[in-house]
Amino acid sequence: MGDTKHRPDKKMQAKASISSEKSTALGLLFSADEAAAKAFLDRCEAEGLTGILVRASYEVRMPAKLAGATVRQPMDYLSPEACDALHEKVLAWQEKLPSVRLGSGVRLADWSAGDNHPAPLWAWIATLTPYVQVTMRAVLLFAAIADQEKPAAFDCLGVSGDAAWLAPLAVKVFEQANIEPRFWGQPPARPARVLPWPRIRTPKIDYRPVRRRASYLRVIAALEAHERQARSLGLGGFKGHAVLIMRGAKGVEWLVSPQTGRPAFLDEYSEGLPEALAQACRDRHWRLTIIYEGPKPVADGYRSLAETHPSFISELAGPTFGGLASQLRVPAREQYEPAVARLIADRAFRKAFVFDGVDMFDQFSDYLARSILNLSVLMTSQSETWEKTFEILKPNLVLGGRLEAKPWINLAASRTGARTVSIKLGIGDEMTPSILARRPDGSHETESQPDALAVWGEHQVEHLRRRAPTYGGDIKALGRTRSDTFVRATNALDHARIREKLGLAPSSPVIVWAATCRTRWGLWPNQTAGSAVLSPDSWETAFKALVKLAVRRDAQIVVRPHPVDDMAFIADQIKRHGKGRAIFSAGRQGTPNIELLSVSDILVSGVSSMFAEAILSNCVAVNLWSPEISLIYETSRFDHYSEISEAVRSAREMEQRIDALLDSPENYAAALERARANLPRYFGGIEGDNASNTAVWALETTPIKAPQETEPAAEALA
Repeated sequence: MGDTKHRPDKKMQAKASISSEKSTALGLLFSADEAAAKAFLDRCEAEGLTGILVRASYEVRMPAKLAGATVRQPMDYLSPEACDALHEKVLAWQEKLPSVRLGSGVRLADWSAGDNHPAPLWAWIATLTPYVQVTMRAVLLFAAIADQEKPAAFDCLGVSGDAAWLAPLAVKVFEQANIEPRFWGQPPARPARVLPWPRIRTPKIDYRPVRRRASYLRVIAALEAHERQARSLGLGGFKGHAVLIMRGAKGVEWLVSPQTGRPAFLDEYSEGLPEALAQACRDRHWRLTIIYEGPKPVADGYRSLAETHPSFISELAGPTFGGLASQLRVPAREQYEPAVARLIADRAFRKAFVFDGVDMFDQFSDYLARSILNLSVLMTSQSETWEKTFEILKPNLVLGGRLEAKPWINLAASRTGARTVSIKLGIGDEMTPSILARRPDGSHETESQPDALAVWGEHQVEHLRRRAPTYGGDIKALGRTRSDTFVRATNALDHARIREKLGLAPSSPVIVWAATCRTRWGLWPNQTAGSAVLSPDSWETAFKALVKLAVRRDAQIVVRPHPVDDMAFIADQIKRHGKGRAIFSAGRQGTPNIELLSVSDILVSGVSSMFAEAILSNCVAVNLWSPEISLIYETSRFDHYSEISEAVRSAREMEQRIDALLDSPENYAAALERARANLPRYFGGIEGDNASNTAVWALETTPIKAPQETEPAAEALA
C-alpha cells in the first residue's frame, strides 16, 4: 500500500496512543472510501488532532494510497489468544441458550409453536452461532481499539456496503468507553428499537385438510408405489433395509473412471458409499434405497446402481416426495409467525444477546426473526415429509453426510424406529456447534441428533468426546471416504489429457491456489457473501506473490475457488495480476480435484481438507495462515492441518517455502513423507477401503427388525 503504514509495532502503537494529551481522533473505516478517509484526516489537521484510520472489519478493503496516513488493522488489536478465548465464549453461549427461561415460564429448549410440532431450536441455534461470533468479535475489537488508543474523538467513515451494519455497534462500544463521537460525516443510523409485539395467541393450525388434499395424497401414493415396486423385484425375504441420503445432481462432480471408462459421480459428503453400501447390503441380504435430496445425478453413459441391481437397490429423488414439504410451508408459517414475534420481543431472550455489557440484539433482530421463522417452518415441514417417507420405506438404517445439521431427518428416523449414522466432516471446532444440542438439565438432546457419528480420524473422536461429553451415541474413526477415490484412481489418470484440458503446458510446474476469499460463513444483513477466510487484501497479496514466483520459475497457477467464493473478485484479480500465468478453474466444471491435483506440484490454501487430497496425489500442500484467519478459526485448527502441510504465516514466507520445495527433490520428498505419515490420525486410512469400512460398520451396528417380504437375487456387483 505504498506509504500507508501496516501493522505497527508496539513502540509505534504506544507513541500513537496518547491518552494524557487527548489529541488523537480515530476514523473507523467501514468501506474503502478514500474520499471519506481523506476528509476525516483534513478535518483532524484543521482541528489540531492526529488522525488515525482503523479498518473496522478485516473484510473491508484497504482504501487507496493516502500519503502519510496510519492505517491500522483489526489484527493489530486482537491477539490469536484473544480470538481463541472468544471462540470458547461463543460455544459456551450456544450451550447456555437452551436454558434461558422465557417470560412464559418455559425454557427456550422447549419453545415451539404448540401442537405436536417439533421444537425448532435445534434447527436454528447452530446456524445462528457463526453470526453471533461475527458480532461478538466486533464488540471485542471495538473495545480493544477504544482501550488501546483512548482517542479524544472518533468518527465512522464510509458507512455503506457489507460492513455498514457494524457502525451502530461501534457507537455503542465507544460511548460506553466515554469517547466522544464527532460524526463530521453522516452519522450511522441506529437500529430501530424493537417494540413489544401485541399479545396475540398462536393460532392452532389444523393440518388435517392439507393431508387430505389430492396433491398431498398423490405424493404418498407415489412413495407407496415405489416401495411396492422395489419389494416386488426381489426374491425371498430381506433381513434389513438401509437408506443412503446423497446431495443430488447440484452437489456432485463427474469423473470418467480410468478403470471402466464410464462416468462416475463424486460427492464429497458420501463419496464411494453407494458402491460400498451396495456390496455390504448384498452380502447381508439387505435392501438399499438411495435418496437424493435434489434431482438424480445424470450424465451421458452413466448407469445408476438401481439400474444395475434392481433386485435390491432403488432410488428416490427429492422432487418425488418434496411436494409434501411445499404444501406444509404455508400453514406452518401461519403458526410460527406470531410465536417467533413474541420470542423476539421476550426480554429474557433479548438479554441472552448482551456481551461484555454491550447489547448486540438490535444489530440483528431482523436477522433473528427471519432466520428463526424460516428454520422453524423448515423443521416442521421437512420433519413431516421425512417421517411420512420413512413410515412407508421402513428403513432400519439411515446413513448420510452431515445428518447432525439436519435435525428433521434424525427426528423422523427416531420416530419411525430407524438408526441414523452421520458422516461427520471436518477437523477441529468447525465440526462442533451442530452437535452441542444440550437440554437445560445438561443432558444431550437425542431425538433430533444422529445415533452415531462416522468421523475421519482418531483426532476427531477425541475432540468430539471432549467437546460434547453428554453425547451418548457412538463415535467411530472410519476414514474419509473421499480418500478412496484418490488412492484408487490417481495413478491411472491420463496426465497429458488433463493438462491439455486445463490449458497447461506439457511439463511446467503447476501451483494450485485454492485459498477462499469469501464463503457463506456468518452471513451479515444485506450481504451477498459472508465472512472472508482470507481478507480481499491478503488474497490479493498472496496471489501477486504466487504470480511473481510463477514468472520467475516458468510455472503456471490454477486458481481453484470454493463454490461460494466471490467469483467476480477472483476473476478480476486474475485479469489484473495474472500476467498470463493464472488459469481459472472453478469446481464442478469438468475438472474435479482428483484430476487437477494429479498434475500439480504445490497446493496453496488455508486449513483445507484439500490438503489430504493433495498428499494422496503426491502433491505437497502449503498452509497459509494470515492473521485475520484467527478471527474465524481457532489456532489449534491451524496446528492440526499443519501436521499434513507446510505451514507459513505470510506471503513472503509462502514464496520462500515453495522455492525451497521446488529447488530440492529431497525437501519435497521429505515434506510428502511427513504429511503422509500424519494423515491417518486426521483423515483415517489411506488404503482405499474407508467407504467399505463405513458401510460395514453402519450395517453391523444397526439392530435388525423382523424380516421383510423380499430378498435380493444372488447377483454379483460389477
